[in-house]
Amino acid sequence: MNLRKNNEKDPKKKYANEVHNLTQLEAAQQDLDTLLEAAQATIATMQAAISAIPTPWPVGSVFTSYVATNPATLLGYGTWTQIEARFLVGYKSGDADFGTLGATGGAKTHVNSIDPPVTTTGNPSVSGDAHATDGTQLHTRHPHTHDIDIAAFNSAAASHLPPFEVVYFWRRTA
Repeated sequence: MNLRKNNEKDPKKKYANEVHNLTQLEAAQQDLDTLLEAAQATIATMQAAISAIPTPWPVGSVFTSYVATNPATLLGYGTWTQIEARFLVGYKSGDADFGTLGATGGAKTHVNSIDPPVTTTGNPSVSGDAHATDGTQLHTRHPHTHDIDIAAFNSAAASHLPPFEVVYFWRRTA
C-alpha cells in the first residue's frame, strides 16, 4: 500500500505532514544560521590573526632574488626600487665610508698613480762609503756616484673586484 497516496487523500494527514515538514525546515534553517554565525566568527578571528602577523620585508628592507620580476608582482604588495651594479656593505657606526645608511662609493676601475714629491734638476747622485752598524767599512772603492731616476708612474686602468655572484636586489620604499 502506498502511504503517499493515502496521505494525499486524507486532508488531515496531508496537513500534518506539511506542518511536520515545515517544522523540520525551520529547525534546519536555525541550524544553518548557527553554523553561519560560527563560520563568520571563525573568519573574523582568522583575519585578526593574519593581520597581527608582521609583513615580511617591511619598508626599508632588501629583497634578493635570481628572478628579475619586481617583488610587488611576486609578493603582491609594496613599492620597490631596484639596486643595480652595487655591492651591499654592512653599516658601521662612525666609519667614514660605511657609517651613513644608503651612502654609495667606490669605483669599478681605478688608476694607480705615483708621483714622488721630490723634484730634481739634472741627474741626482749618491756618493760616499758604506759602513756596517758597528762602524766597519764595507765598501772600500774610491768614492763614486750612482745615478737614480725618480719618475711619475701611472698604471693602466685596473679592477680589484672581489669574487662575486650577480643577483637582483630590490629595496622596499613604500
